[in-house]
Amino acid sequence: MKKEEIVLKNKELGIETIFSSDLETAGKVEGKVVYINDNYDDLEIINKHEVLHLFENSRQFKEIKEIILGVLDVNELNSLRKEYKEVYGFLYKNEGNINEIIDNEIVVDIIVKNVNCSIDIDNVIKNCYETIVNSKSTMSVNRRYLNITLSKKIEQNYPQLSKWEKFFVLNYYNKGLPNGSNKYEIIRKDINEELIRLYAFGEDINNFNIDFENNRDLEREVYGEIGAAKANGNNEKLTTISANYELYLKNKADKISKTLQAEYKHIVDFIKTSDYEDAFKCLMLKETLTKIYKQEKIKDTSETIISKRDLHKSIAGHMTLNDVVLDTIYKNIDEYNNFANLYYAGLAIFNNKISEKSNASIEGLNTFGKGRWIKFESKSSDPDKYIDNAQKLSSLVQDTPWCTKTLASKHLEQGDFYVFIDNDNKPRVAIKMNGNEIDEVRGLKNDNAQELEDDYRDVAIDFLVNNKSILHGKEWLEKEEWNKRLVEYNKKIDEGSLEEEDIISLIFDLTEYKDYKPHFYENSNKEELLKKIKRNFEVRKAIENKYGCDISKIYFGNLFAKEIVGDVFPYEVVVGNLELANVKNINMSRLRVVAGDCNLIDSKITKLENLEKVVGNANFKNSEVCDLSKLREVKGNMFCGEKISDLPNLKFIGAGAYFSKANIKEIPELEYIGGSAYFRNSMIEGLQKLKCIGNNADFCMSKINDLSCLEVIGGSVNFEETNIEKLHSISNIKRRIIINENSKIRDFFEKELVKNEAGYTRIGKKSCKK
Repeated sequence: MKKEEIVLKNKELGIETIFSSDLETAGKVEGKVVYINDNYDDLEIINKHEVLHLFENSRQFKEIKEIILGVLDVNELNSLRKEYKEVYGFLYKNEGNINEIIDNEIVVDIIVKNVNCSIDIDNVIKNCYETIVNSKSTMSVNRRYLNITLSKKIEQNYPQLSKWEKFFVLNYYNKGLPNGSNKYEIIRKDINEELIRLYAFGEDINNFNIDFENNRDLEREVYGEIGAAKANGNNEKLTTISANYELYLKNKADKISKTLQAEYKHIVDFIKTSDYEDAFKCLMLKETLTKIYKQEKIKDTSETIISKRDLHKSIAGHMTLNDVVLDTIYKNIDEYNNFANLYYAGLAIFNNKISEKSNASIEGLNTFGKGRWIKFESKSSDPDKYIDNAQKLSSLVQDTPWCTKTLASKHLEQGDFYVFIDNDNKPRVAIKMNGNEIDEVRGLKNDNAQELEDDYRDVAIDFLVNNKSILHGKEWLEKEEWNKRLVEYNKKIDEGSLEEEDIISLIFDLTEYKDYKPHFYENSNKEELLKKIKRNFEVRKAIENKYGCDISKIYFGNLFAKEIVGDVFPYEVVVGNLELANVKNINMSRLRVVAGDCNLIDSKITKLENLEKVVGNANFKNSEVCDLSKLREVKGNMFCGEKISDLPNLKFIGAGAYFSKANIKEIPELEYIGGSAYFRNSMIEGLQKLKCIGNNADFCMSKINDLSCLEVIGGSVNFEETNIEKLHSISNIKRRIIINENSKIRDFFEKELVKNEAGYTRIGKKSCKK
């Protein structure tokens, strides 16, 4: 059969056909598109094989499959299963019921006569292929997977790509792989454009609208609610559902649509600010948009089920893509040949973190006469009532913007959940635990922004005061106390009662305090205050005096590239975020302070020679910035670009330090890193004044040799393949110490008494008890 005939036949079935010589296999299907490798001889067999996979779940296919498997000799069938498992088992491992997948492959090949077996299929069932594909059955497009097995072709043809860029090429291109002298430019452009599309995808609710007609998943969800209502004697809910079942389905679909959109935007919001390469971000976002991962117990065995997400039918939540899971996937790709296994390895590590029972207390809290706290115990706290607690929690928060209304069971697997309800039993504040740490504090103000309402902030603050010793409790307390002060400043400006000491405090909170952004959005209290400052002479004058420059040189609010005219940056101070990602090179010599985030990722700007302080995050990743010679302080995360040549005055990084692959020789004045420190593969040799790292540290394969002043590491530390010799001041490492057998630092840990709360040091594959 010629190509044109195949295309026409498939078109009659509603299937698109694409021929390509760049496929890694003979053929494949994606959605309702069949891809055929035209390097092969018998295109008709390849096409029929792939088309049949689209009808695997049809009644006709299942009936014919049962007949074929029934007439095959048992020994022959077992032999075929063994043979096919060797070929397909690795490919589809943990993608579903592997035995069913193998049997489907055998049956498909027998039907298209692509396998030698003892039966003549035409003597058993005539016109098998036509019977199946010409039926009125709905095509099944469920089974696909993220391929993380690189072929020699990809490795050889694209040596300059990173591993994740190669995976992007492997999974992204269907119509032929880019070739020629500009192939790398094409690939990276496609990655950038795909990432922009995936980011923007979450902004349109139409992309997530769930159809309520003929939606089995949605109907099953409502049937579950009916069963629960019957069991609980909730006649009012039963009446509401039965009174207008279609309207109830529609309202349910609308709510789930908004929840799925918010959940995806939450993942985008996290991934956008993460320090991963764009190809990895693309693949992770596309994976959660197109797949549903779940684990089910089948005959006492945990099976991983991966199905295709129908954006307008599927109601299941998105993948768990947080910092722990993503970090595991990103760093351990070489250890796995199957993405599902890698993903669940990340979940296992995350679950280990949340297994501790929460010790947060609501006893003796001041509720200011506004309502009461309810505690929903987690699965680990009360496994017998776990499902019941999840149902109650979900029901309670249905009229809130919190994603807990559809993810209550998932949240209670992670930790206890606290809800403050007002005197009318309406939820006002939610505090989500992650094991024994405070994970989120949410309110109802500004819908999906989920800020705390001003009337209930004191309630939340009192909870946090009483539980500030819990991990992250102090940070959440500081954020909400800061918000409370911003509200007070706004109120006093309105009333005309702002005193001199208020102005001093206001300036500190606005220009020195790390910004607290709520869920997805800018902080509304800060935005309101910035608007009022522009109209308030006293405050503006005080800020002028603080920075020693005219008010015209100070920008209030978030500043974007489109607002800059000409090639010279006109401001010395930005009181807000500075967003100059991907901009052309402009003269930035006037800039001294950014009282917010400073984002120059992928920008062409070369010099920030007078920049002294960034109050938020400073991101110079992939930028052309080379001169930061006066930078003294970054209060948030710092992402170092590879072009930065010197940081002679940097003393303080308040959160994470991301210096992997940095080409700087030393940071001679750096004393404090408040979060995690990543120096893997960096060229930095000296950190001779560094005293504290607040969380994990990674020095693997770095050039650093001098950490003589370092006293504390708040998390785990990796010293594998390092040149470090001087580590004489260290007295406390909170978690694991990882070194390799030939490390120069090994002798130090064997001789010195270093407090290690994890209790052991891993040396290669061995563990040495302390």
